[in-house]
Amino acid sequence: RRPAAVLPELAKLLAGGDSHLALEALWAAHGIGTLSAERARVALAHPSEHVRAWAVRLLGDGGRVPEPLFASMTEILAREKSPLVLAQAAATAKRLPDAQALALLAPVLRDASVVADPYVPLLSWWAVEAVAGRSPGAVASWMADVSAWDYPVFRATVASRLARRWMTSRTDAAAAALARAWNDAGAADPERRKQLADGIEQSLAGLALPSPPEGLKALAAEFGGSGDARLIRLAARLGDPATRSSVLSKVSDAKASLAERSALLDLAVAIDPAVAAPVARDWIKGPDAAARKAALGALARLAGSDWSADLLAGYKGMAAGEKTSARSLLISRAETAAALAKAIDAGSVPASDLGVEEARKMAQLKDKDLTAWVEKRFGRLSSPPGEIQARISYINLVVNRHGKGDPKRGQEIFRKQCSNCHQFGGEGKKLGPDLTTADRSSLMHLIGNIGDPSASIRP
Repeated sequence: RRPAAVLPELAKLLAGGDSHLALEALWAAHGIGTLSAERARVALAHPSEHVRAWAVRLLGDGGRVPEPLFASMTEILAREKSPLVLAQAAATAKRLPDAQALALLAPVLRDASVVADPYVPLLSWWAVEAVAGRSPGAVASWMADVSAWDYPVFRATVASRLARRWMTSRTDAAAAALARAWNDAGAADPERRKQLADGIEQSLAGLALPSPPEGLKALAAEFGGSGDARLIRLAARLGDPATRSSVLSKVSDAKASLAERSALLDLAVAIDPAVAAPVARDWIKGPDAAARKAALGALARLAGSDWSADLLAGYKGMAAGEKTSARSLLISRAETAAALAKAIDAGSVPASDLGVEEARKMAQLKDKDLTAWVEKRFGRLSSPPGEIQARISYINLVVNRHGKGDPKRGQEIFRKQCSNCHQFGGEGKKLGPDLTTADRSSLMHLIGNIGDPSASIRP
């Protein structure tokens, strides 16, 4: 056999108007050997988006595209309007060396028509992330060299994620790249720095570093002296010593505004729980609802259980919703649940306040004395594994029978049943894990957490 002898015929089919035959000819030519530059250019400019997408894929499968051909490839892609082809270009970029990857992504990120596409922006981000992880400095330089902030997809999808990725890595190189990106973004367009601040904030949610990464020390100090409340909080989370000290002093200062102190209490817990704990324990018994709300969130993050007496002391003065949140916090740990049980026995908390589902959660803490207390008041409530699995199977059956759900009704249920402990999209309270980042792509994962919510607890 002489497969190379058929290449001229395949070239004719590739250049022809039948897209199906052209695609098969492209596959066949690739199977015989590496695509020639001439055939690759023909495929990249073919009327069929499927032929063009496959040409991009096959050219990138080798891990590097020859430079003269790569220049033609990026030039042709600069005129590309098909989301299918642009998605493939983003996927292919992840396989290429850093310089080629970033150059191939430019026409994809520049195309405003794919900003709302469900695939292209995220495929682009994954390719940028791959380079940002191994060569953060190269990505920071590329951002400046090509004016990446002018690319719609970069602004809408990549920028905040990039800041979050660099902040999360905690390496000196990533910190230096993030600092450069911040400085290059400039102050002329506030939206640029807002995107970066969003990413930094997400990375540091609930945390406070003991000291800033080396490359971010100057930036953290700049944030601390900015006068911007959000940036000051970021400075404290980044570990800027002066800002940390200022936050703790403000929270402890009884003469300072209660509203301002309340807004900083969660941050103070992350910086130094020993300083924040006495404040939270005092506020939970106090008359101010906003301060009690801040204190409840702070107590949830404190180790130990010695605060339960303070929480129970303030319980009577709480509104109904606050009481629900207070009980949810108390029944989250065996020691504090036992304190709640004693308070109910003593009559300081009405027995009618404790619902059946709350009692069930107490029994699931696997504390012998608590289980006995629950069974004495409510009977046997804890579900054995077989019952839990049956419930999960039933929910799965109902969901699959009825098809697509109703988001509005789901939102109502969330507000009634979940928002007292969990946040979603910024709505709700912070006692339990934030559900915004939960895996909503897996139906069985969601059903499993509904059927047995205590099986796995995310931080």
